[in-house]
Amino acid sequence: MHETDHSTDDVSTKALLAGEAPRAMDPGLGYWELLERMVVGGWPGFRGLSTSDVSANLMDYLAALERIFAVEDQPAWSAHLRSGATLRKEPKRHFADPSLAAAALGVDVDGLMADPAYTGQLFESLVVQHLRVFAQPLRGVVCHARNSYGREVDAVVQLPDRAWAGFEVKLGASPETVELAAESLKRFAEQTETPPVSLTVVTSSGPSYRRPDGINVVAIGALAP
Repeated sequence: MHETDHSTDDVSTKALLAGEAPRAMDPGLGYWELLERMVVGGWPGFRGLSTSDVSANLMDYLAALERIFAVEDQPAWSAHLRSGATLRKEPKRHFADPSLAAAALGVDVDGLMADPAYTGQLFESLVVQHLRVFAQPLRGVVCHARNSYGREVDAVVQLPDRAWAGFEVKLGASPETVELAAESLKRFAEQTETPPVSLTVVTSSGPSYRRPDGINVVAIGALAP
């Protein structure tokens, strides 16, 4: 969304990975518009188009993408934990762009509106996609982490110097949603031998800020390199 002008670019991922606190107003990206971005995707030929504009052309893209690499693994994080828990080694699998998943199932914005659970999965893929792009210039790798006790983090950005940052992704921005995500991040971080440079809850909307407990909250529509 940084490249398609759907982000305000107010929160730098590089700054987050350096431990800086975010501070930005609500980017004003409506829920419908966010879902539309997930359906249309970031394809250059679809820049600025709506779902109705793109519906007749996306299957052509799918046919072409069947012949190239369109799926990316999100590797499992490898780190030392304080507790007796062990980290799972299985990767997560994402399409290179979440719109491919929506197109493969024939789901439009109305379909996503009717299925919040599936939409949440696509939103996680969208955030992982953005973190991958923004971490690449820093030689960062985006992993996921889940230990044998069931505690997990949606995304871990591992930098070359072994510094790491954790991200929890939530399709929502209510205080209750953010609180649950923040507590999950803190519980996971407490089990690691190396403390994180930052912990961030990525939401679908709302302001970006640092909570008193040190957890960042960042709206996807404000995220930038």
